Amino acid sequence: MKAKGLAVEDFGRYFAAHPEFVAQAQATIRILDMNEATVRLFGAQDKEELLASLDKIFPPAERQSFSACLIALAQGKTRHENAVVS
Repeated sequence: MKAKGLAVEDFGRYFAAHPEFVAQAQATIRILDMNEATVRLFGAQDKEELLASLDKIFPPAERQSFSACLIALAQGKTRHENAVVS
């Protein structure tokens, strides 16, 4: 990944130093569809309630979890699980 002309080698360090990048990425990604299990998991009435950008669904306190997902993607992982502790 290139950031301002520089190659990023340590995504965890970069995301920690640039939380605005994580916030922008979270706001940019839109949920287009989901299954009924996801609707139930989030306690929504229907999927239309959740069809929005990630920042509308996940609070800013979850940005660290989102960062972990981005790191997994950057590492080429096809699966990632992340426990959210409330």
